[in-house]
Amino acid sequence: MDPGVQSQTFSGSSPEEKGDGEANTSRVAPMNQSEFLEVNKYHEKDKTTLGQKVSTGWSKLCNVDTLLERVYGLMPILEWLPKYSFRKNLVGDTVSGITVAVMHIPQGMAYAILSGMPAVNGLYMAFFPVLVYVVFCTSRHNSQGSFAIVLLMAGTLAEQVINAHETGTNLLGPRIIDFDQSKGYTPTQAVTMVAFGAGMWQVLMGVLKLGSLSVLLSDVLVSGFTTGSAVHVLTSQLKNIFGLNVPKESKFPKLLRSHYFVITHLLESNVAAIIVSTVAMTFLAVNNDHLKPRLAKKCRIPLPVELIVVVVGTAVSYYLELHDKHGLVTIGSLPTGLPAPSAPPLELLPDVLGGSLVIAVVAYTTSYSMARILAIRQNYEVDANQELLAQGLGNITGAFFRSGPIAASLSRSLIQQTVGGMTQIASIVSCLVLLVILLFIGPLFESLPNCILSSIILVALKGMFVQVFDFTAAWKTSRLDAAIWLSTFLSVVVIDIDIGLGVGVGVSLITLIWRGQRAYACVLAEIPGTPGIYVDAERFETAEEIHNVKIFHYGAGLHFANCDYFKDTLYKLTGLDPIRWHESILHRQKLAMKAKKLGRPRNEKFCCLSCISSSADESMVQKADEGELSYMDRKLRKLSVHVDPTGNQLPFRYLLIDLSGVSFVDAAGINLLKSLVQNYDRIYVTVVFAGAQVPVMKMFEKLDFLIDVPPQYHFPTVGDAVDCSRWKCFPDKPRSTRVTGNNEAVTIDVESLKEE
Repeated sequence: MDPGVQSQTFSGSSPEEKGDGEANTSRVAPMNQSEFLEVNKYHEKDKTTLGQKVSTGWSKLCNVDTLLERVYGLMPILEWLPKYSFRKNLVGDTVSGITVAVMHIPQGMAYAILSGMPAVNGLYMAFFPVLVYVVFCTSRHNSQGSFAIVLLMAGTLAEQVINAHETGTNLLGPRIIDFDQSKGYTPTQAVTMVAFGAGMWQVLMGVLKLGSLSVLLSDVLVSGFTTGSAVHVLTSQLKNIFGLNVPKESKFPKLLRSHYFVITHLLESNVAAIIVSTVAMTFLAVNNDHLKPRLAKKCRIPLPVELIVVVVGTAVSYYLELHDKHGLVTIGSLPTGLPAPSAPPLELLPDVLGGSLVIAVVAYTTSYSMARILAIRQNYEVDANQELLAQGLGNITGAFFRSGPIAASLSRSLIQQTVGGMTQIASIVSCLVLLVILLFIGPLFESLPNCILSSIILVALKGMFVQVFDFTAAWKTSRLDAAIWLSTFLSVVVIDIDIGLGVGVGVSLITLIWRGQRAYACVLAEIPGTPGIYVDAERFETAEEIHNVKIFHYGAGLHFANCDYFKDTLYKLTGLDPIRWHESILHRQKLAMKAKKLGRPRNEKFCCLSCISSSADESMVQKADEGELSYMDRKLRKLSVHVDPTGNQLPFRYLLIDLSGVSFVDAAGINLLKSLVQNYDRIYVTVVFAGAQVPVMKMFEKLDFLIDVPPQYHFPTVGDAVDCSRWKCFPDKPRSTRVTGNNEAVTIDVESLKEE
């Protein structure tokens, strides 16, 4: 149905619109808002007092069942683990966990180097934080661990913090507290502190029930942000692909400077690195585009191609001595065993607090989006606030074990679900497999070239770069969404990741406000033969506007930001600006006063065409007063017009403002409605309101709007308001208007208006 369509229950025709054979008693009388509430026995909701809330809360605390429910809500594993079906789920969870663990090995080591940490720290991220996340999460399929965008942001922030401490300044200016300049911080220490800060923010937001913050990052914004971030990831891996020592750029524009350095030093590239990278990327790309889709049709368990590339690359590098003979950089020493817990450098917390908030929001948004998608597929629910808490506690715990900030991976989560995983037991199995690798197998990968890990990262970025087509799709559907995508992408690429995210959020809020200011508005008309159905007059050719009634529909909240738009649109669509019309009235009155002083006769004007039409003599007026008009007389009566105090014809007599699409109104909006009523009253146009929802009526009552515009001018539906306009059953107003006889003609007291 068209947005402008309004279907009403109460309808009918005025006496002047009915034929001789029609019975006027067959209709339902219209009701105003007060009558509607009284007839339907409206009452306020019972409000809970503070004492009742305290009493209810205390009784819940003393209730064992309530306490258990709270504990289960805080630690969902206590609820689902005792009910775990080993017979139905164990095989699927085991296969899924092993498969995900195999994916964690290359991805964890590759993404760890994005943040500047050793490759083995990526395996730590897939172990310690994940075990904590499993205890507190509500998602059954999210695979937490390393995530390229989050670790790149963490590495960038860590580098800024380290440089600030080396120069003795913080990120916002001179440092107030003197630190020991001889005490340097490693990238691992800085990144773990970023993880700690992100975890604190996530726990705080979870406690404050701010899980709905993810709505600030729309799909279009996330697409533009991740695509721009992919450019940063690509740039950071060029040094390993070409075997170059690319310096860190801090001056604007950083990416262009890095690319310029790579281009100007291509002749200095390591040939062995280029060959190994080309072979690895070619094999991975062919697998992703051709082999993987075909194998997926025959087997649900994917072929661990990334792990195969890692193993083969390590073996080739070891036996050909690529590091010693050709200078190929390898990941180096991989310690066996688990790291001893150690606190991150908490003195860095003030420096990472702001940046870690951005990382916390990005990590949570991507993770919760993935959890929600998988939950819909498997028909279960996830708690947004509990996911915040689980991820935050995982980050805080991981910070004590040399882990960076974690997030859910799209590829790993999908594999965990499609291979057969049913619960987070799959994540526990994955952690056990990684534990074996950390304890015994880690040193076997010491000869792995960094260019192999960079090749894995670059091939995995293809899915992000394909998101460029999201911009073209957004351009076709909504230019505003396209503006969000483009502004976010360009600001991320040209300026920086964190600033780009802020720009994207800002542009999103601006477009949201703009959309609120440019809400859908139209003039409603009635479909002939279907009384009570009102549609957009411009979109339906068969629709007819009601004589002397103009219906204005508005489809958004009315507040301080769109008051001017509401007023301008109302004047434009109805074709009547009451302020300008009143100014013209005053001008004509001045001319009339001058003519009177000069002794010129003044023409009397009336408000009905039946009073001045050549075909409507005094006998017709008398018939109208007696209610004995013929069919032709009634047709002429429908041609009646409404005039202002000086006798000039007005476009309509009643302005009906349909508020059914207005969800809320603030003080500025109510003041606007008051001024509109006053301005239209001055030119003898009656303003009535229809379809106001309960919250809007409450605001009318609180701000005394119902005193200025009594309840008799408010109606539950457009149909009721139209019927009252047709029947002219509005109460008299204490102005210079009065009702004379059954013909409802309004006689204008021009002299009293002049004196006023």
